[in-house]
Amino acid sequence: MSPFRDLVKVIFTSGLFDAGLSRTATADTSAVRAQLEKHLGRQLTDDEGGRLQRLVTRVLLEVFPHSLWEDTYVDVLSKHVSVEDARELLAFYGTPLGQKALRLAGILAAEADEASQRILKARENEFRLQFTAEFQKEFPELNAGVSVQQSQPGPPPSPASSFWYYCANSKMYYPYVQQCQTGWLKVVPPPRQ
Repeated sequence: MSPFRDLVKVIFTSGLFDAGLSRTATADTSAVRAQLEKHLGRQLTDDEGGRLQRLVTRVLLEVFPHSLWEDTYVDVLSKHVSVEDARELLAFYGTPLGQKALRLAGILAAEADEASQRILKARENEFRLQFTAEFQKEFPELNAGVSVQQSQPGPPPSPASSFWYYCANSKMYYPYVQQCQTGWLKVVPPPRQ
């Protein structure tokens, strides 16, 4: 076996792969959950949310098995690390300090992701407002056809107007989505041909 494959196996058994899989499953679950809740017209219970997360994780592993990821990581690692470096890393990861470094990397990856989500959520509105202002300055030619409206609890006020209304968080247009948590984008439709 190559030192690259050995190194990837050590990394995968350290918890780093599981942390990455968890982030992917959480993102995928959020998208599926949003669609389910929209169709059901209600929030999922904690039990349903947990079961959905486990289902997404299980299907991810069935469709994208460890062996597929290992092969991919071996290819990537071999582009960036010499055989000698791979052997030295393997030796280091065999030491107590190396094992601790790998475990800590997995923990930090998971906790940093959770902390990042909290930070992003806490300043989501501030980001949206500042981005909108900067977008309008940076892209005046694009802004002429799109203007951001403040969040509205229901559908846009004039759906029969000459504008389309787009919801960025659901990636759908009104009336296909009735409410938009992040605010409606008022879009000038393309000219008819």
